[in-house]
This record gives sequence, structure tokens and C-alpha cells, in this order.
Amino acid sequence: MNLFEKILEELKASALPTILYGSGALSVIVNAYLEENGVSVHGFAVDREYYRKSVHNGKPVYILSDYVASNPSNIILAFSYLSAEWENQLRSVAASAGSKIYLLDFPAYLTLPGNHRSFGSFYKENQSVFGRLRAELCDESSKTALDDFIDQKLTGVYRKPFSDKPAFFDGDVLEFLTAKFMWTVVHITVTQ
Repeated sequence: MNLFEKILEELKASALPTILYGSGALSVIVNAYLEENGVSVHGFAVDREYYRKSVHNGKPVYILSDYVASNPSNIILAFSYLSAEWENQLRSVAASAGSKIYLLDFPAYLTLPGNHRSFGSFYKENQSVFGRLRAELCDESSKTALDDFIDQKLTGVYRKPFSDKPAFFDGDVLEFLTAKFMWTVVHITVTQ
């Protein structure tokens, strides 16, 4: 059972309502995934400055701080980018309200193509190649990004990289990663 399956079981067993933080296109994907797997989504929540309409995808939209102030909830990240500052603010809102927050990157988990389970044998067969690749990366931030990517592919657990530091890969490395693993990451900067 991977981490997402464990989260689904926890959400199903919880007495708290489940709300999705974010009301963009990716929230529709996360909502469908949860509903298909037996988790009832109560609605969507956004920060006050982003509140535009009261209904999204047929469900109510709330201002997050107002809603959780009187409704402890399971809050699930439902958009693709969260800065460290924004993450800390969200954790603060959730903690003060007795809510539980899930900051795993559901959108990336649901939209990444390919068979992730087959990566384990590929990695074992090519471990020395990955070692040489890591040694050629430009800095520790890039090496950490590659390590995190390998860990995510091996475990099937996709976490948001809550860091504003970019990873610097040269064009050949980026092309290799994209071609082999269909990896798309916001934090990659290609160096020439």
C-alpha cells in the first residue's frame, strides 16, 4: 500500500469533512480521484484574496480561514505550486483550527504518466550510470533534486519540493530525464 492509498483510508475513516485547498483546474482532477476512491469532498477553499465565486465543480467554495475557524477539516493541497512561506501560513491556519493538512502533491501523482513500479529494476541495472550523472551535476541543490526524483520514482510517493531554490541541470541531463522518465518539474533551470 503506497502513501496515497494510506491517505485514502485515513480520509474515509475520518469524521472530519474533506476540503480541497485550491479551486483551479487541478482541483477538479484531485476531486474526481478522491470521489472515485470513496472519499466524499465537501467543497473547495481558497485564500480570501482569491475568492471569486461561491461554487466550483458543483461544490461550495469557502474562504479557508473563515471555514476552518468553525469547521475542523481534512485539508488537501489541490494545486501545483506552494512556496515555503505559503506552506507555513497554511500549516498555521490548519494547526490553529484543529484541522489535518495533506501537503503531498496529489496533482503530480495523478498526472505523471508511466509505470512507476518498473523504475526499481531499471534503477538497479543502471545505478552506476545514475552515480556518474549525479557526480556531474553543478551544485548540491541539483544533486538533491535528482536524489528526490529517484526516491519518488522508487517509492511512488510524490512530495512537493518546498524550496524556492532552483535546480541547475545542463541540457543533456534535462533531455535524458525527460526522455527516460517523462519528468516535468517547475524548479529546473537549464544552463547553457
